This record gives sequence, structure tokens and C-alpha cells, in this order.
Amino acid sequence: MTPRQITALVTFVIAIFLAICAGISIALEDYSLLILAATLVILGGLLITPGYAPLLVFGLLTPFALPLPLIWNLPFLFLALGICVVKYWFQRGLSPAKEAPISTMHWSFGLFFGWVFIRYCLNPSIPNMMGFGQNVTGFRSWLSYSLCFGALFFLGRFVANRPGLLKLVRSLAVVSIFFSVLLLAASFSKSMAVGTILMYLGMYVTMFDNGLLRFVVLPGFGLIMLSLAMLPNLLTIKPLARWGLVMIGICAIIVGGESLFARRSCYRFFRHSPAASQVPAGRGRYRGNSCCCRCRLFRRSHFKPAS
Repeated sequence: MTPRQITALVTFVIAIFLAICAGISIALEDYSLLILAATLVILGGLLITPGYAPLLVFGLLTPFALPLPLIWNLPFLFLALGICVVKYWFQRGLSPAKEAPISTMHWSFGLFFGWVFIRYCLNPSIPNMMGFGQNVTGFRSWLSYSLCFGALFFLGRFVANRPGLLKLVRSLAVVSIFFSVLLLAASFSKSMAVGTILMYLGMYVTMFDNGLLRFVVLPGFGLIMLSLAMLPNLLTIKPLARWGLVMIGICAIIVGGESLFARRSCYRFFRHSPAASQVPAGRGRYRGNSCCCRCRLFRRSHFKPAS
């Protein structure tokens, strides 16, 4: 059987499985079985699908928290990083050709996270389920430090070549555009019902005097899009798409309530627009004097040549 036939057969079996679970759930008027089946299918697909960049970027940028019954406001990065780590160890154990990872940890990072670990040992706090004992324990900040350390430590193992880096940058752009358009539509809807649902999912939502909903995460997405629009060697898209990315980023920053930052970003972009819109010869290749190659992670020597 060809790989396409195998993919079609697996998709057909999954569709039958979900249809059976949906029928049982509708008959019993209990949708927990359908939710469990859909969760297992999604987790299995994420583990089997090759690549780490889309899932890692989605976990880093998603503004929502996992709506678990007893644990309040658990970061989505916790689940995404856990799935990526499991995929990495499975792939490393089953693949005969092991790719050399890139070291993304600097001695200053080790010093900082070591000091954080010492501080935690001096005054430890344990996680607490909502509804049992004290509601606020301070463990969330330590968990955020742990997730940052895990993302930095495994970044060079998840992105170990140039195609992986380009896929990571493209995933940053796609996820930022998706959440920006979604939240801009929710902001202009002026619906408090939408705001209540998003607050239940862990977002901080306020309202302007004119009735527009304000999401404090929108300027961050706008900053990512404006930054990627100024890096044509990393994000190789057409000039029209690049200007569209800039416009969406500016709208996200303004609607998010950062008008002064939007003016400064616009000034910097339009000041350097010839360098940002004009791609030099050898498009898509790294140059030794480009802004993308000064960073230690983006040096040419760390990446294999593109096939």
C-alpha cells in the first residue's frame, strides 16, 4: 500500500470510531465519551505527526488556558511542551539517524534558573486544586519559570536545522494572524457574552468607553507580526502579503490599547521599509552580515544546507 492509501485508511477508521462514539453519546445524552474519544484522537495525531514547530508555537502564543475542572488557569504551554518532549524521545529512540541538537542554553540562563531553583528550595510552595484548602499558593509563578526553562532547553532539540527554523518562523506568523483576526472580530462585536466566555478561558478582558472589548494580548501579536515583516530572509512572502501583515499588526496594537507603541512601530517600519520590502539576491539564504545571522541561534554553521 502507498502512504496515501494508508493515510486514507487511517482517516476512514478514525471517522468511523468518532461516528460510533457520537451515536452512543447522543443516545445516552452524555457527551463525555465523545469528548474523551476526540481528545484521544487529537493527542494521537499530534504524537504521530512529524514536526514540533506548529505545536510549540501554538502552546507559546495561545492566550487561553486549559479549562480543567479542578485546576484553574493551567497554561496551554504545559500540555504542548509535554507532547513535544514525548514526541522527541519517541523519535530519538526509534530513528536510527540521530540529529545533533543545538545548544540554546547560555551560562547566564543557567545562573538565572539556578538562582530561581534555590529561591524555590528556600520557600517551596506546592500546587493546589481550586476548592481544596488555600486558593492562592504562589505555585503558578514557579511553574511559569519551569516552562520557560523547558522551552529554552528543548528549543535547540526541536529546531535543529534551517528548514525547522523557517517552519518555526512561519508558524509564528500564522498563529499570530489567526489569534489577531479572531480577537479583533471579538473586539468589534462589543458582546459581553463573548467577553465572558473568553474570561472563563483565562483571558483578561476589559472594555473601552466606546464599547469595544480590549484584549491585552493583542499588542503582543501585533509586535510579532511587525517584527517578522522586517525579516524578509526568514519570512519569505510576497510584498503585498508583507504589507498586509503590517496592517494587521498595527490594528492589533491599536485595538489592544497601545497607540503610542503603534506610532513608534509604524515610524520604525516605514523608516526601514526599503530594506524590509526589498529581498536581496539569493532569496531565502542566510548572509553573514544580515540581522538574522548575528544571533547565535541563527548562524549558518548551526544549520545543514537546505536540500
